[in-house]
Amino acid sequence: MNQRKAGALLSYVYLGLTFAVGIFYTPIILHFLGDSEFGVYSVANSVIAFLAILDLGFSQTMIRYVSRCKALKDPTGEQRLNGMFLLLYTGIALIALIAGIVLYFNLEVVFNRGFTPDETAQLKMIFLILLVNLVISFPLGIYTSIISANEGFFYLKLVNIISFILTHAGILAALFWGYKSVSMALITTVVSIGLKAVTALYGTSRYRVRFLFHGFDRELLREVFVFSFFIFLNIVIDQLYANTDKFILGALCSSGVVTTYTLGVQFSSYFEQFSTSISGVFLPRITQLVTVNRDMQEVSELFCRIGRIQFILLGFLMSGFIIFGRQFISLWVGHDQLEAYRIALVVILPGLIPLSQNLGISVLRALNKHRFRSIIYFFIALTNVALSIPLALRFGGFGAACATGFGTCCGQIATMNWFYYKKIGLDIPGYWRETLKIILPLIPITFLGAGIHLAVPLAGWTGLILKGILYTVVFFVLGWIAIFNQYEKDLLGGLFRKLRRK
Repeated sequence: MNQRKAGALLSYVYLGLTFAVGIFYTPIILHFLGDSEFGVYSVANSVIAFLAILDLGFSQTMIRYVSRCKALKDPTGEQRLNGMFLLLYTGIALIALIAGIVLYFNLEVVFNRGFTPDETAQLKMIFLILLVNLVISFPLGIYTSIISANEGFFYLKLVNIISFILTHAGILAALFWGYKSVSMALITTVVSIGLKAVTALYGTSRYRVRFLFHGFDRELLREVFVFSFFIFLNIVIDQLYANTDKFILGALCSSGVVTTYTLGVQFSSYFEQFSTSISGVFLPRITQLVTVNRDMQEVSELFCRIGRIQFILLGFLMSGFIIFGRQFISLWVGHDQLEAYRIALVVILPGLIPLSQNLGISVLRALNKHRFRSIIYFFIALTNVALSIPLALRFGGFGAACATGFGTCCGQIATMNWFYYKKIGLDIPGYWRETLKIILPLIPITFLGAGIHLAVPLAGWTGLILKGILYTVVFFVLGWIAIFNQYEKDLLGGLFRKLRRK
């Protein structure tokens, strides 16, 4: 239990670091690299991310099956699993190396329209360095899964934080000394491989990791592949959503367009992380209701209640971004990147609904009905790719963002709401009734905030912060009157009382 608590605490530390880097570190990188080189580096990472899906979901699968062997007190079976996965990952590393070499010699063909010859040469060098990192990381990565199966959460989270700090501190020092994106890739690779080697030594000594390379159970191997498939499908979907648009924009537009798009969708990832941190704590409660009591009425009530809270908080953040986003981006990365504001809006606005319904994912997993969601999201991702190509050609980064927003509306909102209602039994009409009670007063509050923003003549970071604080006060005062129900008022009142006592 102490390992879980310590791991959870370090997870929040890591989340805080990612937010801090996103806000303060990104403009520094952009300043030193410029729009062109920043875009080249982003595309190189996106191409490597596609090769990373060769993991096939085995890392999560290994955790499950090694944990099962430990529960059954079967050390021989555990050693066979270790050997089987080491062989699998060695084979995957060889496939990744071959695929990477083929890609390396064809990068000029793929990006000859969007990149200049110098940018393509730079891309190839960065890609080659990151490919070495990926290939070596595949077999070494099994130790992370083994330590996870042994609940060594504190060590793994601590290593993540150390890796994060060393990588970004090293990159910052290199940039100040005049080095560029190639050095960024080198530092990332050295830190990554070094810490994975340390993890391998730690896992071997701490948990006495051993390998057996014979006596494999073919039925178990088949079961492993079946279990991994839907995890793999989710990985593919994540990569299609996160990196395909950058790849397309790099191939069809330019490195500068990639930079602007990357900055815009970065805000979407913040909204997603914020939403997940809220809904994640309710998984044990949902699992109990679904698997023990089978009480779908109570699950629906919880779904609507938590959905309201999430939508209020996300709506507050969204309204604040609508009002102050342009000024923030201008101060953050410069006036030339204001197109990132439009890109962020068309990606985030449709996402408010599925993000506020994240509790439904826990329900699906508790009922073991998450396959439909994986399949639907896969087809949404393919649709997004098909639409992004013509829209990117016509409208650049904004067009690619519109394709993503359209896919969100069709799949994550329309299709998943139908599935939640018809197949799972969640009270989706009740959710929409409650959500409309929030949206209707939120619109005039946002207009009022925009009026405050225009009327208060404060510029710079100080002005932005002061106006943001003023809008926060206005939002929650008017929200108390027009948005919050009694349950939400009790929650907010309880929070204020705790803060006052402390």
